[in-house]
Amino acid sequence: MVEKRKSGRTGRKRIHVSTRPDKPVGAGTLTKYDDIRAKAVKFAEGKYNLFVLTGPPGISKTTVFKKALEEVAGPENFLFIEANASPFGTYCKLWQHRNKLVVLDDADQLNEQPAGKRLLKQLGQSEQWKRLSWETKAMTGKQAPAPSEFFTESKVCIITNKWEFRQGDVHTAAVEDRGQCYLFDPPALEVHHYTSGWFWDQEIYDEVARNLPYLRSVTCRLYFKLDQMKRAGDDWREYLLQHVYDEEDVMFKVQRLLMDKTFKSNNERGTKFQADGLGSKSTFYRYANDIGQRYKLKELPAYTVKGTLPTQQPDPMQGLEVDEDESEDEDEADGEED
Repeated sequence: MVEKRKSGRTGRKRIHVSTRPDKPVGAGTLTKYDDIRAKAVKFAEGKYNLFVLTGPPGISKTTVFKKALEEVAGPENFLFIEANASPFGTYCKLWQHRNKLVVLDDADQLNEQPAGKRLLKQLGQSEQWKRLSWETKAMTGKQAPAPSEFFTESKVCIITNKWEFRQGDVHTAAVEDRGQCYLFDPPALEVHHYTSGWFWDQEIYDEVARNLPYLRSVTCRLYFKLDQMKRAGDDWREYLLQHVYDEEDVMFKVQRLLMDKTFKSNNERGTKFQADGLGSKSTFYRYANDIGQRYKLKELPAYTVKGTLPTQQPDPMQGLEVDEDESEDEDEADGEED
């Protein structure tokens, strides 16, 4: 059972929350799931040599992009590399699937390692044929998993929760300069509407809708967690209320400013927001726009969920042999390169 919050001001935890990510320098902004689908189609058609998609976790940016790519290109025509792949393992897979479309999902870890950054720079070359190299002992001899150098015309999409966008990082800047970079920043209403297409519990969905204007953050994972709590017999409604804004949250203060009729315009409200040390005027307008998007839900008919409860799936590893030595070899090769 979720612990109840104490009533009164003294028992409430004060949280300072920023619900809207700052727009990175050099990036465009996408706000709708249809925007991601459209970009995925163009990537599948080979129109982007390098495409970088970043945004907060838990909003299904990878799911939407990958599904569109599967429908257009077919799952056999692109390589999907997940977050736990090492730079060395990624290099080997790029050789094994040479010239295919490549999607690097949750590439934060890859982008933080020197060997990974060098590999991303090589992949992001503007030329049709990109030269990739890995000069270590792991690439010598007959047992080498890949040549120490090869060329590929793979087009690459990088999906990440955090992209440094030229914040003093020359390696990141080199990648960014070669590609199309976008921040996916959907308003709460867009996330809620998208969720109706696959979620299955109408009671939970409607309860989120009633609290939508007041929630600190709205992600697809919130609906999953509420469903798990409900089926476990926990107080999922109380858990949802714990996501409601506290009086010290920035969004709550923006709401108060918007309701304050002593200000003649949002420009004056933005000036007050800045004077109080809460952020810039542009930050105020982002919060204000988000609040407006959330309140639009009250003007729309109730959405009906269209999904079904996922069924138990068979073990995907059943019948497969696992090479226990492979991960150790990758770690050694990464260590040599770094």
